[in-house]
Amino acid sequence: MRAILGSYDSELNPAECSPQLSRRMREAEDLVQKAHAHSSEMEAQLSQALEELAGERQRADMLEMELKILKAQSADQSFPASREEVGALR
Repeated sequence: MRAILGSYDSELNPAECSPQLSRRMREAEDLVQKAHAHSSEMEAQLSQALEELAGERQRADMLEMELKILKAQSADQSFPASREEVGALR
């Protein structure tokens, strides 16, 4: 970008250079500021998404533990009933 601006500057007369160069510098600074603002916004969104992901992972871990507990309770409850049924059939 600097090379492109330099090539334009070399084509200008010294009298014409200053106002146009100042304008281009302001435009370039504005673009840099906008890029920084956009970058900051994107970083904030990324941070928020990572926090949400951590919360969802924690929730998923809790649900998995609950599922394991329910499966264990279900297996414990069905096993004695099966023993009773086996005893009755014998």
